Amino acid sequence: MVKVPTSILADAERLASGAVRDTQRRGALLERLLGRPNKLWSSERLAASVGASVDESDAELAAVLVDRAAGTLGPLADRLGRHVLRRHVQGWSCGPVGVFEHLKVPSAYEVERWVHAEDHAVLDAALAATKTTPPRAAFDAPPLRWRSGPRLSAGAHAWYVSQLLAGTFVLQTSERDASRPVRGAAGLVEPALDEQDTVAMARWVLRARLPASSRARVPRTVAAIDWLGQQVETGELPRSRALQLMGTDRIQSRRWAFRWGELRSPRYPDAISDERIEGLWPTDDDPTGTRRQWATWVGEVLQRAMTEQRGWRFEDFEEAYLRHPLASPIAEGLVYVMGGLPLVFIDGQAHGIDGKLTLMLGGELRVAHPAEGVEDWPMPVASPPFAQREHRVLSVAELPSPPAEPVPHGAWKRRVRALRLLSDVQTNGSTTAELWLLGHHRVHIDHAGYGSGLGGARPISKIQVSVRAGSQPPLATLDAQERHGWDSLPPWLVSEVARMLRVLFGLSPLPRSSRPG
Repeated sequence: MVKVPTSILADAERLASGAVRDTQRRGALLERLLGRPNKLWSSERLAASVGASVDESDAELAAVLVDRAAGTLGPLADRLGRHVLRRHVQGWSCGPVGVFEHLKVPSAYEVERWVHAEDHAVLDAALAATKTTPPRAAFDAPPLRWRSGPRLSAGAHAWYVSQLLAGTFVLQTSERDASRPVRGAAGLVEPALDEQDTVAMARWVLRARLPASSRARVPRTVAAIDWLGQQVETGELPRSRALQLMGTDRIQSRRWAFRWGELRSPRYPDAISDERIEGLWPTDDDPTGTRRQWATWVGEVLQRAMTEQRGWRFEDFEEAYLRHPLASPIAEGLVYVMGGLPLVFIDGQAHGIDGKLTLMLGGELRVAHPAEGVEDWPMPVASPPFAQREHRVLSVAELPSPPAEPVPHGAWKRRVRALRLLSDVQTNGSTTAELWLLGHHRVHIDHAGYGSGLGGARPISKIQVSVRAGSQPPLATLDAQERHGWDSLPPWLVSEVARMLRVLFGLSPLPRSSRPG
């Protein structure tokens, strides 16, 4: 059973009174929330995604929240698993248990409401009432102001700095823990702080001599994160340190990580992820890049999606691209395929070769690959972001054989990074393979290995290539002596693997990126 604060529960009970407890609609709403854990959905966007009114959507989710509090969730318990449904003043989210369940004094839900209502005087008094003792290392920490202008009281300042510099955290259960740090609690009040003051605090955190027990981070406001990015751009701060301090739970930090080619996949921590930036591109020039630069990068994401034949549910694509003012004109310059049917988008509406189409929600949409044949493709109205129709399709005969001579380690690693391959680390930290993940397919480039216990940065030799579906036996293999199984693979897969191997083996130049890297 989940404990829900009384004020939140009363609000949910009021909303739930109008619920019909439609299990199908509930399931669709929860699926949207669980699809992007910790993403905050506005009530309007969430309702539109399942074709419901705001009142209907809010009522059904409020009923789930009420049922969970009462311990009568029933069959939906399996769908929720260990995730937690939350009602915010701005909408809904569903993600792993976090500070909203841990912080009891003051209530995290009340903090959220005070921040949203800009009731800074009440918020300041509540933080000061915890009677937090300021950390010794923070005696010279810069003062902070609320967005409305007044300076934080000494007690509120002590609470915030204590949370910011904490190396250990507690699971707050009672009044006795009121002054003790809780993971993520500092982030609750940061939207209420003056942006330029948070930059001063970030500068202080980087330069202060803090004890080893401290695990200090910087304020994660837009201004502070952009200041960190600018320190990297000017060479004042290592990129790895900036990424560590930025975290990954803020839109602006994701934009910087994407710009630097360091946005990682939750599923594959070593993989560079495009999915986590989709829909988060800026609508105006900002420190991470101008609109023109971001338009180019959106096109690169779509080109990689074509190369890897990565698919979207139509409603996800619609949200991330067709409804985004920056991405929509770019996305409308391409041809897509859904259910085997090629289509284009004009003003957000799907069109086939014979006119308008109605697309089914839940269907999978992909950027069309020219290996499927371009004869029946409809013509987009917008300009394409890349030469989709002229993208050269390679055949089995153009698969390159592994190089006869060992490849220098430095050249190999540059190619691996440029191609966004994963290094498969085996026992004792030794790398004996590189991987390329293409949907259900995994391209393995096995070799004699390098790294700990294997001669460090020694040249790469004994290269073999295989294509697998998950952990199944190889569908196709390639080595210096023979190749087999390639004729059974889809033409687009053969073509893209051949293109990738030609770069990896040094027969084609490295792909160029418009982003600094």
